[in-house]
Amino acid sequence: MSSTYLHSHSKDGAGLCVQVSLNWVVCKGALPIPGVKNARQAEEAAGALGWRLTDGEVMELDRVSAGLPQIPGVDLGSV
Repeated sequence: MSSTYLHSHSKDGAGLCVQVSLNWVVCKGALPIPGVKNARQAEEAAGALGWRLTDGEVMELDRVSAGLPQIPGVDLGSV
């Protein structure tokens, strides 16, 4: 996923890519388990709750992510 794309589509323009990324995972039907190391990161991760990406935004993130290199042994096709 392009960092530029995520920054431009972050809610409130604050560049909180983590919120868009986590919300995308939720929209795909999975339960993300973000690793956080401090209160600020926990607050950023919690910002992914209470709103949903539009169907069009999910489709665009799917399209962008399809062009990324795959991790050997990991099948993301069912996500």
